[in-house]
Amino acid sequence: MNKIAVIIVSFLLLFSCSKKKKSETVNSDSLSQHTKVVIPGNEKQYYLVKKIEKKEFSKGKTFKIEGNLKDQNNNTDFQNIELVLKDSTNQIIRRATVKSNGKFTFFKVEPKSYSIAIDTSTMLSLLDKYKIIKTEDFVKDDIEDKFQVGNKMSVSEVNDRFLANIYKDSLVKNNSTKISSELFHTSKKALPKIVTYLLLDDKNVIARRVDWNSNVNLSFSQLFPKNYSLLILDPIPGAKAKIKYIENLQKDIAKVGNLKLGDVIDENNLNTFTKYSFKADTLNKATFKGMLTKNGEVIDEGKLLLVDGNNKIVHEISTMQTGGFIFEGLDPAGTYSIVVPQKEKGYKITHTNPRVVHKADALDTLEQSLMKQKTLEEVLSQDNKPEVYEKDKVEKVLNRVESQLAENLSDAELHYKRGLLKYELQDYNGAIESFDKAIELKQDYSDAYYLRGESRDFMGDYEGAVRDFTKCLEFSPNNLAANYKRGVVRKDVGQPNESIDDLTKVINAYPNHHYPYFYRGLSKMQVNKFTEANNDFNKSLSIEPNLQEAYFNKGYANMQQKRYAEALTNLDKAIEMKPADADAHLLRGQTKSILGKTAEANKDFDEAIRLNPDLEFAYYEKANLRFTEGDEAGAHKMYDEAVEKFNSEYRPYLQRGIFYYNIKDYAKSKTDLDKAAEQNKQDSYIYYYRALVNQKLKNKDLICEDAKTAMKLGFDDTQKEMEAFQSKYCK
Repeated sequence: MNKIAVIIVSFLLLFSCSKKKKSETVNSDSLSQHTKVVIPGNEKQYYLVKKIEKKEFSKGKTFKIEGNLKDQNNNTDFQNIELVLKDSTNQIIRRATVKSNGKFTFFKVEPKSYSIAIDTSTMLSLLDKYKIIKTEDFVKDDIEDKFQVGNKMSVSEVNDRFLANIYKDSLVKNNSTKISSELFHTSKKALPKIVTYLLLDDKNVIARRVDWNSNVNLSFSQLFPKNYSLLILDPIPGAKAKIKYIENLQKDIAKVGNLKLGDVIDENNLNTFTKYSFKADTLNKATFKGMLTKNGEVIDEGKLLLVDGNNKIVHEISTMQTGGFIFEGLDPAGTYSIVVPQKEKGYKITHTNPRVVHKADALDTLEQSLMKQKTLEEVLSQDNKPEVYEKDKVEKVLNRVESQLAENLSDAELHYKRGLLKYELQDYNGAIESFDKAIELKQDYSDAYYLRGESRDFMGDYEGAVRDFTKCLEFSPNNLAANYKRGVVRKDVGQPNESIDDLTKVINAYPNHHYPYFYRGLSKMQVNKFTEANNDFNKSLSIEPNLQEAYFNKGYANMQQKRYAEALTNLDKAIEMKPADADAHLLRGQTKSILGKTAEANKDFDEAIRLNPDLEFAYYEKANLRFTEGDEAGAHKMYDEAVEKFNSEYRPYLQRGIFYYNIKDYAKSKTDLDKAAEQNKQDSYIYYYRALVNQKLKNKDLICEDAKTAMKLGFDDTQKEMEAFQSKYCK
């Protein structure tokens, strides 16, 4: 029988999607004592009070850092001030509450270089002494865990860790802003030495997180009167806590009409006090940070009341050593007054953290440019290849976003930003992980679905990409960019008709962009609509005459229509525009071979191999051409070379098996075809040729199954012969 040349051409699949950029890290080694540090993305400012070098740690795996804090006047009563322990990238990894005697402890610390810092409201404080003590405490990987201050917990997470309730009514009734908690086990079992407590507000948001010795009663001060829950981070079945409400023994309040929490102050009486009125929506994060002075002097033991819009006392607080104070957790829709419950004058309340609109700095501007969503016009004007950004710039913004995430792991937008920046760095696994988290927190996050789809597209997970673009359209049905991207990817998952529908919808709305026509042309070729495909390629070229890939695919469509002269014209143009296109040389060589231009075809195959030594099909075409010209030895050499070079693939064995069949070496042909069948069970030509070979070898018992398989897998040019084989050998 005549030799059959199997011609395989790979489409040049092009483009998809949007692009992005990068971030940087603050180097703590450049910080000196009392240098002000603003952690990127965190509005809270800290002052460095001590640096600890890694070399100060002795040999061992885990440690605790104990220390003593005092101010410049040697005072140590810090009333639950918070210190932070930061690593070398300025990320906060531990927090410690300073006790009333100035002592503090950071538990579960690994030997690294650290900085200890304090809130700006107590920036005059100094670290007096500290020591590093080796422990056997288990270092839990809680730096990246989700149970951080500001994060919301689910009901099941709360139930698993619940210890006790703290009630607003009891706080008010006992004139209390402080509680004491005793941890115990219902079966009198020993508890872990170090326990991490979580204090949740009435919305299940973590308000405090403290590592504490389980043998020492835990206290929380400066509680706003609302309902709280006390939790333990690592669930301990049987663990419970007893809550004691501690009365505020503040004589200053009793001096003036015996004012206490829950009281409503008469308007006339209220106006006799120094007060500062404000609306909570003017604050940063519903927090009022201030300073109390009298006649210009700091009041370090002052008492303050917080009064709501109904003149009801809802909170009470004492100032710090620097005169500073903080009211947190305010209702953003509320109106408040801060009152000094003294009849004397000379007091002044200063708001030290008013919300201001800062001028965008360089990093803000960079982040805005990276986060800016592309318009549909921009998306349709781009190919489907990832865009490369300046890595250092993207990493600068990424570092800031990750610092923000360390403070608030429940912020879906921050996870989305991190995913977008990872996407721009072409770290698609990292991007998908972040988009997963954003979608978990916000299930209708259409933008996250869109970019997760693009990430999956670039990783070759086309089915996943189609699912994500579909999900994006479920929540944003008018998102034509998602239609466009889904249309591009659907042709890669065997959905050419659906791809055509998506791209047609885009073209009807935006008819002046070339890529939608181009991709629709590729999909139309998949359903053998070659004339319509060429019309789309022509339309794309009328908009963008330099689209080389359109000429290439026009040439392929012409070949399928057996319009070989037109195919050569288009392929000549494609090679003129891109001389280094190995695929175009291969396809032109195939066309010339069909037209009998063997010498010119041979030059194209040689050039294709020179440009791309891994272009497998060029070897088969060159070998086939040599065999056609009567050079059997040369053809044999080329097939052997292909088998040696591409031995992990099935095709070189199939092609050489066909060659052996054509030269009537049926035993070798069967050996190669058996090898091809081991590696691929979906190519009907393997079974077609093996049926022919088994007929020649008179292996009648093997012919039937190969004929059946070839028929099942199907190719029009083999069906008739295999039907005859099945009729003859499968009785």
